[in-house]
Amino acid sequence: MKQVVKTNGLELPREYKILVIAGGSPANLAGLASGQIAATTIAVPLNFVAEEAGFNAIGCSQEAFVAAWDVARRGDALVCAHR
Repeated sequence: MKQVVKTNGLELPREYKILVIAGGSPANLAGLASGQIAATTIAVPLNFVAEEAGFNAIGCSQEAFVAAWDVARRGDALVCAHR
């Protein structure tokens, strides 16, 4: 996630902070939907649920790491932001 937001021009810790939310993508999506968090990683297929709910994809971890990790092609998590 750090690489994705860095690619979008955000600097840690000046412009965002990282929170650990237990429960994976379902918990991340719930936090996003409730307004408790402004951005998160969400794996397939919940990324489609987030987009259908009106959240914007601001990056793809696969794109951010493809140069560093060949394995990244299998990681389809998206970073979604508030509507």
